[in-house]
Amino acid sequence: MRCSSRRSSAGLETLSDAASQLSDSLKQRPPEVSWRSITDFRNRLAHGYLDVKPERIWDVIVVHLPLLLAVVEAELDRLRDTGEQLP
Repeated sequence: MRCSSRRSSAGLETLSDAASQLSDSLKQRPPEVSWRSITDFRNRLAHGYLDVKPERIWDVIVVHLPLLLAVVEAELDRLRDTGEQLP
């Protein structure tokens, strides 16, 4: 795995770890996010990184990460608009 792939996978692992710390009620609000898939991918990165192809990491970064970002930004906007606090 090239150095940039290692850094990318480390960043995705950190993101996935952070996502696993979110409350269940928060994770239920954006139903289009498969939190389980995020956790499963993190486990694969952490415990079987030699099996994760660089193309898969690239796919997550290019396809899935922008979708997750859009959902997170929409949720943050909703919280700002309603004045609701994070659970």
